[in-house]
Order: sequence, then structure tokens, then C-alpha cells
Amino acid sequence: MNPTETTFGKVKFRVAGREFTLRQRIAGKFAPWYLVGRINGKRFNHALGTNEAETAKHVARVKFIQPALDQEWGLVAANKKRKHWATVGELIAAWESFDLGGGARHRHAAAQALRLVLRRAGVAEPDAASAGILTGDMVVDYFASVMRLAEQQSTQKAAARVKRSGASMFNQAKSVLQPAAIYHYKKNELPVPDLTEFLAAARMLRKKVLKGAEVMYEPPNWPLIDAVVKAWPLLENWNEFAAIGLELAFGLRKSEVSQARWDWFGVNNGAWRCSADADVKNQSGSLEVPALNPFWAIFWERATAEGAQQRGPTVLQGSDTERCSTAFRRVSAWLRGLGWAKQKTNHALRAYAGAEVALNFDNFQAQAWCRHDSAATTEKYYTRQWRQANSGREGRVSWARVSEVGGS
Repeated sequence: MNPTETTFGKVKFRVAGREFTLRQRIAGKFAPWYLVGRINGKRFNHALGTNEAETAKHVARVKFIQPALDQEWGLVAANKKRKHWATVGELIAAWESFDLGGGARHRHAAAQALRLVLRRAGVAEPDAASAGILTGDMVVDYFASVMRLAEQQSTQKAAARVKRSGASMFNQAKSVLQPAAIYHYKKNELPVPDLTEFLAAARMLRKKVLKGAEVMYEPPNWPLIDAVVKAWPLLENWNEFAAIGLELAFGLRKSEVSQARWDWFGVNNGAWRCSADADVKNQSGSLEVPALNPFWAIFWERATAEGAQQRGPTVLQGSDTERCSTAFRRVSAWLRGLGWAKQKTNHALRAYAGAEVALNFDNFQAQAWCRHDSAATTEKYYTRQWRQANSGREGRVSWARVSEVGGS
């Protein structure tokens, strides 16, 4: 094989004195290569199963070019046969049974997202479809449906919201196809296609769809935070009061707020903590963080005075749906009523509390308290924005000691 002439997304090389061409259907270093053109009168347009150009040339020569030049069409046909991939339903069933670090709810949500993505791309019964449909064309069809829906909106703001929602849905669906999951599928003898084209198309199209649709998060200023903190204790509805208190005092995520039980909270070495293992939290990861004062003191004083602990095992009252509605919607509506920005309203309380930890201690303590895998995440999405928006402000929290809260 002679040296090659290479351009972006295209490779030309020679075999037995003849020139052949490899192309990438989608630009990008992760896109797979295809053999295109005619060999002895037969048209070729076949995936070579790799995104490495040198490997692709070798595969093309051995599997297609040399057999075609030798008129061994039976061998060419055998190499062209597609595998019988596992169905999407089989992959999803395996995905929901794996323990890859996320909780059962996360895995179920990702599975549902993948089903929705396929339906919007035109697949009527996703579970019954072959995993071989997970190609670049499927991604194109999905994002085309997102764009059509966005174009039907009456305002640019609504259209941008549809685009962000569509991109977020696709991003969640990709969890089912993460490398760790693929490894387990193959380990369990579930054949899967080469997904490099699928992922390359996703990266390219997601950027195009979101162009101009991203919303930069701007933290509220401290006067607004003070207004929220002062108004919070005055809330008459227990669920709303408790949901905000748990986010401020422990940085709980919304799903954790709706699950929170009274037996998660206790005293360890003289300080209040929130502790729950993965099984207690419905397999959604363990939890071990100290309480922040004065938020926990305010919460605990009211909980004790009203006898809230005797109302039931969960901190928030009512059915699963009612508790989720409080944590996800009613609290956000209340915050927006005070002038809080709409983007990620509810989650921003947790970001604010994490910033307080960083201001009083350091970014690594904030990382541990927020339970982020990386301190860079804490700095980028939590503490840096708050510091830039409110430079010069001192933190006002400390760990909640038993004496400060008023006993156990």
C-alpha cells in the first residue's frame, strides 16, 4: 500500500496501482470511515467499523478491495453481511440492571429518554427495533424533529426552550450508550453496533441546534438572597418550607428532597449530619454531609415546634407525586415570585449553599459538601459565578453544632 493523500474527511490511497477513496460522512475525529466508489463495476459504500484512517485502509484492502480485484464476490458478500444486533429493548433491560454508579431512577430516566428520542426520530416501537438503527441518520432525524417543533413556537424564547429541552433529552439518552455500558453489554454477549457515527453526529448536531439557544446562568445578587432567606421562614406551607430548608441546610438535590426521611438526620461527633446509603436512597448514591447553620437551626426549630417529625417517615408530606411537585415546581414558582431568575431556579439554592461553604472554608470543602466528582465542577458551576457576581461579600455559615441548634 502506497503513501496516502489526505484531506479533511477524505483519504485517497493506492492498491495494485489503482486509486481508492475513503470518506467520513460526518466531519470529526470520532467519525467512522467508509469505502466509496467502484471496484470492477461494483459500487461500494460500506462502513469499515473504525475512525482510525490507517486501520480503515487496512480493513478496506483486506475485506473489500483485494477480494473485489480478484473477483471473489462471495468473500466480498460475506464481509458485507451485517450482524444481528441486540434489540434496543435488550440493551435497555441490561442497562437498567447494571450498577454503573448512578441510581435506579437515573437509569430508568435515561432508558425512557432513549425511547422518546427514537420515537421522535420515527421509530414506532423502539424496544423491538434493532440496535443497528443507532446511526448518524437516526440522530439527524431526531434533531430535525426538534427543529420543526421549535419553528412552530410563537416566540424565540419558546423556540430556544424547545431546542434546549431536545438537546438535554438526547444527552440523557446517550447514557445508555456510554462506554462502561457498552463494555457490560459485550460482556453479557449482547452484540452492539459501532456507535462512533451516532456519537459524532450527536456532537455536531447538538451544537448546531443549540446555537443561539443557550441561556447563561446569572446568580442572583446578595440583596435578593437576603430577601429569600428572610421570607423562607414565613412560608405557611410545610412542604415548601421544608424543601427550601433541606436545600439550604444540606445542599440536597431535588430528587433527594422529595425522598428525604427523618431518620436520615442525626448527630455525629456533636454536629448534625444528613446520612443515607445508596439502598436507603433508592439506589441513587450515598449521602453524608454536615448541616449548615443557621439554616438547619431555623428548620429544626420549626420542625420540633410543629411536631412535624411525627407526621410520617418522610420529611415532606403527601404522596410521591405531591412531594415531587413541591420540590420541582412549587418552590421554583415561589422563588420566581421573589424575582429569582428562571433558569434552574430550584437547583440554584443548592448552588448558593455550596458557595457559602466555599466562602467560609475552601473550594475543596465545597466540593465534598456538594458531592461533586471534581472540584472543577464546583468551581465552574457553583462558587466562581457567585463570587464574580458578589465580590467582596463574606460568607455567613458554619457547621451546625448541637449546642447551636438547641439539643438533639
